[in-house]
Amino acid sequence: MTATAPGRAVPSRLHPALRAALALLSLCVAWIAGEAAARWCWTPPPWFQALGPAGLCVTAADGDVVLKPGFRGAPSGDGDTAIAVNSLGMRGPEPGPKAAGDRRLLVLGDEVVLGAGVGWEQTFVARLSGLLSTETTPCLAGNGGVPGHGSTHAAAHMARLAAPFSADAFVVCGSLGDDALDDAAPERVVHAGLLLQGPWARLVRSSLRARLLCRSRAALWLECALPAADAAAELPARLLDPDAAGEASIAFPSPRLADGLFLDAVDEGAAWDAGAPPRIPRSLATLRGALERMRGQADGRPLVFVVVPTLWQVVEELRVARLRERGTDPATTARGLAQRRWLDTAKSAGVQALDATPILAAALDPAAMFLADGRHFAAAGHEAVTAWLAQELARLWR
Repeated sequence: MTATAPGRAVPSRLHPALRAALALLSLCVAWIAGEAAARWCWTPPPWFQALGPAGLCVTAADGDVVLKPGFRGAPSGDGDTAIAVNSLGMRGPEPGPKAAGDRRLLVLGDEVVLGAGVGWEQTFVARLSGLLSTETTPCLAGNGGVPGHGSTHAAAHMARLAAPFSADAFVVCGSLGDDALDDAAPERVVHAGLLLQGPWARLVRSSLRARLLCRSRAALWLECALPAADAAAELPARLLDPDAAGEASIAFPSPRLADGLFLDAVDEGAAWDAGAPPRIPRSLATLRGALERMRGQADGRPLVFVVVPTLWQVVEELRVARLRERGTDPATTARGLAQRRWLDTAKSAGVQALDATPILAAALDPAAMFLADGRHFAAAGHEAVTAWLAQELARLWR
């Protein structure tokens, strides 16, 4: 038996299981620290930000995507743009019981209706309540906007909300920027609180890697930091299954289809995809079918379809520049053709229609009507649309 020298500490020997537990704990602490740093100090690429905000949406019983009742959050991290969802799954305060003589207007659409980027009081839906109310007939406008909703989804959402909200009239807003693509991407799922469409929806069902990237900002940062050219922008394409690569334009629009500017193409037979049937007739047929369903659901109650443009459909110079940037010859398109096609489609479906483009184009600074993304209204845009739409609705429903 060997004696230990006086004053010399006996080296401690940890049990292997304890050492493994400490190593695992260290890894967990490091990962949590990395996750916190990635969430607070790193901005994800634009395509990922477009999937959020996390937790806002849930999957409905029929598989469609709706707002999560009771959600509270700030999509941009700015308290001024916080979103609160009531028990009906609509942005805004609780509607409460409907009193005798009250009138309720249900507004449907995508992020434009939801009011992405602005506070609740600034949205045109919230403003409409005051302008449409009279001394004898109070009016409450309900916000049925949901991110990623196209015309087909708006029709389904109208069926969900009309009775619970006790709607007396309907306004359906169609966004020229992305509704045609949203209608073409029927597959959608909510994973880790994120709205995923098309190939992304299939990826999270089959790929553990994709599911991890949706949940962990640290994992997403590592993927985007790979030593590849423009790795952050290429990540969606790298994750797609080769068999699904041909459908990438559904979830990640090809340059020629982005911003809805393809709807201005003079040639309705253009396909933009090798071997694919022409897109414009398919898109218009889908819109007409959705509007016909909504007219049937309205069952005699007032229904108006509102065409909502992006900044590129409002300012001609920007439209031409955007087309060239997207690889399309402006000479193959005609300004305003998309709006006319949608208005004609609504007329053929027996639905009254309005176009918000002229009122936005008439502003002293049309660019100020939109947020920096060019797709959604700024507070000034909501204000301009409110005044115009309230007058038009009063005239149509007088």
